[in-house]
Amino acid sequence: MNVSYEAMFLIDSGLVDEQIKAVVEKFTGIVTKNGGEIVDVDVWEPRKLAYEVKGRETGRFILINFISTAAVKNELDRIFGIADEILRSMIIRQDPRADVRPSRARAAEAERREREAAARAANMAEAVVVVEPVVVEAPVVVEAPTETAPAEASSEEA
Repeated sequence: MNVSYEAMFLIDSGLVDEQIKAVVEKFTGIVTKNGGEIVDVDVWEPRKLAYEVKGRETGRFILINFISTAAVKNELDRIFGIADEILRSMIIRQDPRADVRPSRARAAEAERREREAAARAANMAEAVVVVEPVVVEAPVVVEAPTETAPAEASSEEA
Protein backbone atom coordinates (compact mmCIF):
# COMPACT_ATOMS: atom_id res chain seq x y z
CA MET A 1 0.00 0.00 0.00
CA ASN A 2 1.36 3.41 -0.98
CA VAL A 3 1.60 5.99 1.77
CA SER A 4 2.72 9.63 1.81
CA TYR A 5 6.04 10.20 3.57
CA GLU A 6 8.11 13.23 4.39
CA ALA A 7 11.88 12.83 4.57
CA MET A 8 13.95 15.62 6.04
CA PHE A 9 17.69 15.48 6.17
CA LEU A 10 20.49 17.82 7.13
CA ILE A 11 23.61 18.34 5.05
CA ASP A 12 26.68 20.52 5.47
CA SER A 13 26.04 24.14 4.48
CA GLY A 14 29.49 24.35 2.90
CA LEU A 15 28.44 22.27 -0.12
CA VAL A 16 28.14 24.12 -3.42
CA ASP A 17 24.96 24.05 -5.50
CA GLU A 18 26.17 21.25 -7.77
CA GLN A 19 26.95 19.03 -4.78
CA ILE A 20 23.58 19.77 -3.20
CA LYS A 21 21.84 18.94 -6.47
CA ALA A 22 23.77 15.64 -6.66
CA VAL A 23 22.76 14.71 -3.10
CA VAL A 24 19.10 15.48 -3.82
CA GLU A 25 19.18 13.48 -7.06
CA LYS A 26 20.82 10.56 -5.26
CA PHE A 27 18.03 10.25 -2.71
CA THR A 28 15.15 11.05 -5.03
CA GLY A 29 16.59 8.43 -7.40
CA ILE A 30 16.46 5.82 -4.64
CA VAL A 31 12.76 6.50 -4.17
CA THR A 32 11.89 6.45 -7.89
CA LYS A 33 14.02 3.36 -8.69
CA ASN A 34 12.18 1.40 -6.02
CA GLY A 35 8.74 2.34 -7.32
CA GLY A 36 8.01 5.48 -5.29
CA GLU A 37 6.81 8.82 -6.58
CA ILE A 38 8.44 12.16 -5.69
CA VAL A 39 5.78 14.77 -4.91
CA ASP A 40 7.91 17.73 -3.83
CA VAL A 41 11.51 18.67 -3.04
CA ASP A 42 12.31 21.72 -0.94
CA VAL A 43 15.91 22.85 -0.33
CA TRP A 44 16.18 25.37 2.49
CA GLU A 45 18.72 28.14 2.83
CA PRO A 46 21.65 27.59 5.22
CA ARG A 47 20.64 27.94 8.86
CA LYS A 48 22.43 28.19 12.17
CA LEU A 49 21.79 25.03 14.14
CA ALA A 50 20.66 25.07 17.76
CA TYR A 51 23.64 22.89 18.67
CA GLU A 52 26.59 21.37 16.87
CA VAL A 53 25.85 18.32 14.76
CA LYS A 54 28.93 16.31 13.85
CA GLY A 55 31.07 19.40 14.43
CA ARG A 56 28.96 21.68 12.21
CA GLU A 57 27.27 24.85 13.47
CA THR A 58 25.32 25.53 10.26
CA GLY A 59 23.52 23.26 7.83
CA ARG A 60 20.99 23.01 5.04
CA PHE A 61 17.76 21.12 5.45
CA ILE A 62 16.30 19.26 2.51
CA LEU A 63 12.70 18.13 2.57
CA ILE A 64 11.44 15.44 0.20
CA ASN A 65 7.76 14.50 0.07
CA PHE A 66 7.12 11.19 -1.62
CA ILE A 67 4.56 8.44 -1.99
CA SER A 68 5.76 4.86 -1.70
CA THR A 69 5.51 1.57 0.13
CA ALA A 70 7.05 1.01 3.55
CA ALA A 71 9.87 -1.00 1.94
CA VAL A 72 11.03 2.06 -0.04
CA LYS A 73 10.91 4.18 3.09
CA ASN A 74 12.97 1.63 4.98
CA GLU A 75 15.57 1.45 2.19
CA LEU A 76 15.86 5.24 2.09
CA ASP A 77 16.23 5.35 5.87
CA ARG A 78 18.97 2.69 5.72
CA ILE A 79 20.91 4.66 3.11
CA PHE A 80 20.52 7.88 5.11
CA GLY A 81 22.25 6.06 7.97
CA ILE A 82 25.31 5.08 5.96
CA ALA A 83 25.69 8.15 3.71
CA ASP A 84 28.62 10.39 4.65
CA GLU A 85 27.00 13.62 3.43
CA ILE A 86 23.99 13.26 5.75
CA LEU A 87 24.40 14.83 9.20
CA ARG A 88 20.91 13.92 10.45
CA SER A 89 17.78 12.47 8.89
CA MET A 90 14.18 11.70 9.72
CA ILE A 91 11.35 10.12 7.75
CA ILE A 92 7.78 10.41 8.96
CA ARG A 93 4.46 9.19 7.66
CA GLN A 94 2.53 12.21 6.52
CA ASP A 95 -0.97 13.00 7.69
CA PRO A 96 -3.38 12.70 4.74
CA ARG A 97 -4.69 16.20 5.52
CA ALA A 98 -1.20 17.77 5.46
CA ASP A 99 0.13 19.91 2.63
CA VAL A 100 2.22 17.61 0.45
CA ARG A 101 3.80 20.53 -1.40
CA PRO A 102 5.36 22.69 1.33
CA SER A 103 7.78 24.39 -1.09
CA ARG A 104 4.80 26.15 -2.70
CA ALA A 105 3.61 27.39 0.68
CA ARG A 106 7.13 28.60 1.57
CA ALA A 107 7.43 30.39 -1.79
CA ALA A 108 4.04 32.07 -1.31
CA GLU A 109 5.01 33.13 2.22
CA ALA A 110 8.34 34.57 0.99
CA GLU A 111 6.53 36.46 -1.77
CA ARG A 112 4.04 37.87 0.75
CA ARG A 113 6.87 39.05 3.01
CA GLU A 114 8.62 40.73 0.08
CA ARG A 115 5.42 42.57 -0.87
CA GLU A 116 4.92 43.74 2.71
CA ALA A 117 8.55 44.93 2.95
CA ALA A 118 8.20 46.85 -0.32
CA ALA A 119 4.96 48.45 0.90
CA ARG A 120 6.62 49.46 4.19
CA ALA A 121 9.57 50.94 2.29
CA ALA A 122 7.20 52.92 0.05
CA ASN A 123 5.28 54.21 3.07
CA MET A 124 8.51 55.23 4.78
CA ALA A 125 9.62 57.14 1.67
CA GLU A 126 6.31 59.04 1.64
CA ALA A 127 6.47 59.71 5.37
CA VAL A 128 9.85 61.44 5.22
CA VAL A 129 9.18 65.15 5.71
CA VAL A 130 11.91 67.78 5.81
CA VAL A 131 11.32 70.17 8.67
CA GLU A 132 13.18 73.47 8.75
CA PRO A 133 14.29 74.67 12.16
CA VAL A 134 12.19 77.42 13.68
CA VAL A 135 13.91 80.13 15.77
CA VAL A 136 11.85 81.24 18.74
CA GLU A 137 13.03 84.10 20.90
CA ALA A 138 12.59 83.58 24.58
CA PRO A 139 10.46 86.19 26.38
CA VAL A 140 12.25 88.57 28.71
CA VAL A 141 11.07 88.18 32.28
CA VAL A 142 11.43 91.17 34.61
CA GLU A 143 11.01 90.46 38.28
CA ALA A 144 9.42 93.06 40.51
CA PRO A 145 11.58 94.23 43.44
CA THR A 146 10.55 92.87 46.79
CA GLU A 147 9.91 95.24 49.65
CA THR A 148 11.99 94.50 52.69
CA ALA A 149 11.86 97.97 54.18
CA PRO A 150 8.67 97.61 56.27
CA ALA A 151 10.07 94.52 57.97
CA GLU A 152 13.21 96.42 58.92
CA ALA A 153 11.16 99.36 60.17
CA SER A 154 9.10 97.25 62.50
CA SER A 155 12.25 95.80 64.12
CA GLU A 156 13.63 99.28 64.79
CA GLU A 157 10.46 100.47 66.53
CA ALA A 158 10.60 97.76 69.10
